[in-house]
Amino acid sequence: MQGVILCVFHAAAAITYNIMQYIVPPLWLVVQGEVLWQLSCGCLSFAYLIFNRTIRNAVLKMVIPKLIRGYFGLHIGVEEHLEIERAAEATESVAIVNKGGVVVKFDNFFQN
Repeated sequence: MQGVILCVFHAAAAITYNIMQYIVPPLWLVVQGEVLWQLSCGCLSFAYLIFNRTIRNAVLKMVIPKLIRGYFGLHIGVEEHLEIERAAEATESVAIVNKGGVVVKFDNFFQN
């Protein structure tokens, strides 16, 4: 899907500029060519952020501080999940980390 989106915008810009070489372009065609050229250059970042999970997670890790990600349960990547599990195991109680990244301690629910 990434490739299709990138190729559609590049092809549209290329076709518009090739048409402008052979005719005297009206103003709307020049504006359309410029807008398509800008979209073809700018759509790369949006396509990668939408369709590529690795790049999206890396950007979220760079943009959102770890404290805020931990507060809202946005633990990204295996290393953060393993870090939370290690911290949970360091306590004396039996604990696991659920899918949302929240530590669930079993001694809160069961009495020995």
